[in-house]
Amino acid sequence: MLHIIIQGIYAIILAAIPAVLAYVGKYAKKFVQSKHLEGIAIRAVKYAEQLLPEPGQGGEKYRAASQYLAKKAYQLFKINLEPDDIKALIEAAVADLNKELATFADVPAKEPVEEQAAEEEAATEEGQENGTVVSGDGEITANSMTEGSLKVGDMTLEELKAALANN
Repeated sequence: MLHIIIQGIYAIILAAIPAVLAYVGKYAKKFVQSKHLEGIAIRAVKYAEQLLPEPGQGGEKYRAASQYLAKKAYQLFKINLEPDDIKALIEAAVADLNKELATFADVPAKEPVEEQAAEEEAATEEGQENGTVVSGDGEITANSMTEGSLKVGDMTLEELKAALANN
């Protein structure tokens, strides 16, 4: 009798395993697709930004990004995204990219400690000759920044390219 009960429980468990795996697999697939769609949305926004770099073309950029996103979603996953889903993915991607850019906009460039120590030594020897000022606490300040110069985060792409070309 006990043997029949154990066989019955074993049969129920074996029948339930594929159903549970199918259920979990369905949600795992949706999760993976959503993560891929977020990455595709970021690429779509970057694509639109590169395609139309001039400011003031928000509508055209959105249209280019949404077309790219919808096309890739269908090609990869055979799904048709709703306009609200496309808008949400693009808006989230733009917010993430803006947040990422904001973290780098005001961060001054730092050099590794070894290079910085070597430059401090050289600057102390050279003194005021090349426009370098060494304060009492050992901080080096270069007087090469002109009035009206911009930080990298404040420059447009064209200004940054011109500045890099001059160096």
